[in-house]
Amino acid sequence: MSKTSETNNNVILEVKGLKKYFPVHRGFLQRVVGWIKAVDGVDLGLSAG
Repeated sequence: MSKTSETNNNVILEVKGLKKYFPVHRGFLQRVVGWIKAVDGVDLGLSAG
């Protein structure tokens, strides 16, 4: 068996294209003036073992 096949059988969690943005507020009315990109387009795989 190849490593790729073994890895796919033991995957517990797989995330593709994860994005997390936080708004930037400014002014008296706390308007959103921009975004901070904490994570942008991350792929992650968690395998058993």
